[in-house]
Amino acid sequence: MRQQKRVTRHLFYFTKLKAWDTITITAYLFLSLLLWQYSKISEYSEAGDAIFCYGIFTQLFLYFMNYKSLRNASVYFFWVLVGFIHFVVYFYLKDNPALQIANKHPVTILRNTIFLLLLFQILRFISLKFQAMELVAVGRGPIDAFDGRKITIIDSISTIFYSASTIILSLID
Repeated sequence: MRQQKRVTRHLFYFTKLKAWDTITITAYLFLSLLLWQYSKISEYSEAGDAIFCYGIFTQLFLYFMNYKSLRNASVYFFWVLVGFIHFVVYFYLKDNPALQIANKHPVTILRNTIFLLLLFQILRFISLKFQAMELVAVGRGPIDAFDGRKITIIDSISTIFYSASTIILSLID
């Protein structure tokens, strides 16, 4: 087991994109293009389901699989741009009654991406401030898969708080 690594970097720093970043950004852009094309040929209810899944997948993916990349300000600001685009799309589609599913509007999920990115940075700041270690997402075991360090109580509480926030925000119209 690795020793707990103390952080010496600033909260925001810029580094070159890693292969993982390039792959995830490219895959996300490709998935977005596919969804856009799918929404043009599908029924509104199917498009609504796809939009909801797309939004929730993005928000959970960012925390659970991309948290290490989000430490790099270059990557973080790309995803903030995505969050801003989600926000604009939300305002564009929110009044379309054809997209409603069971009295809920699936595009509401898109409104939350930018807020959850901000929440991620707040939780990261708390982790850096109180334990002098970067925030990691809780996985299956007691050791983080990407940093190789032991999961702390702050990591656990942050993961639960982010997950609960994602769910609660998706339920609020």
